[in-house]
Amino acid sequence: MNIYIVGIDHEIQLRDGWSVNSHAEFEKLLREIIREHDITFIGDETFAQKNAIAKEVAKSLDILWEPIEMPVAMRAERGIAKEQKNRPFETVVSDEGVLTRRYKRVPSDSIREDYMVERAIAKAGAAMSILILCGFNHAPDLHTRFAKLGHRVTLDSLCKRSWYKHPDCD
Repeated sequence: MNIYIVGIDHEIQLRDGWSVNSHAEFEKLLREIIREHDITFIGDETFAQKNAIAKEVAKSLDILWEPIEMPVAMRAERGIAKEQKNRPFETVVSDEGVLTRRYKRVPSDSIREDYMVERAIAKAGAAMSILILCGFNHAPDLHTRFAKLGHRVTLDSLCKRSWYKHPDCD
């Protein structure tokens, strides 16, 4: 399977997120990636009830979209809810004066990443080319996990786009 991973911030992925000025560019990028890489499945690190831009794009193109985020109840079952909820962060101020939290990785991120990989593969079915949207902190580790399973993986990031500005890209 060909897997194209894009590291994102979670505000840009939601239609009602704060980075409204970048939503049109993000949607355009998704459509380009889908077209150029023959994507037939999108795994999105979000929850089903969220107003995700990738969900809208997938629906408009009649391709499968699935949330690959571990449900909060499952985090509790697996004993990682407290660590995930109380992860350390630093406050970052952008050049435009926007305050953002930059979250640090915690050991239980690996449990969530295992879940994301398992869910994506299970939900993708027979798809030969899939797109994974995940937070910046997860992208490199998801790349490694998919590659170890023998998939061809491309790692990308919104930070590579001139139109995109975010403190995590510094």
